[in-house]
Amino acid sequence: MSDVTDPLSTLDPAIKRIVEKQPQSRSGYIYCGICSTIISHIDEKIAVQGSHQHSFTNPYELVFDIGCYRSAPGCDISGHSTSADTWFMAHEWRLANCSGCASHLGWYFEPTLNQTTNNTFFGLILERVQP
Repeated sequence: MSDVTDPLSTLDPAIKRIVEKQPQSRSGYIYCGICSTIISHIDEKIAVQGSHQHSFTNPYELVFDIGCYRSAPGCDISGHSTSADTWFMAHEWRLANCSGCASHLGWYFEPTLNQTTNNTFFGLILERVQP
């Protein structure tokens, strides 16, 4: 019997599926800039409103450069959906925090109730994640 524990055995099942897509390589993953938890993969990049990357200013005049991702299983979503000050038409947002250290990494966007699309995505703050 071996004392070596499989490092994948402790991963969240959704993150484990991403890691298993490319078991020979650790390249292409997006990590939390604070604790290095795997957040997503570059294959999850998507264009929203014509671009993957966007720069937005919130009501407090803080500027955020975000990248859009289809999924980010390394994020925990919290709070109630709101359309207040949303950056994407017909979408509400909730906070997206690192599941490892709870750092704020961005937002989870979902269609408003009156939309027929199921176009959900994450807007991750590019300076808070690392390739």
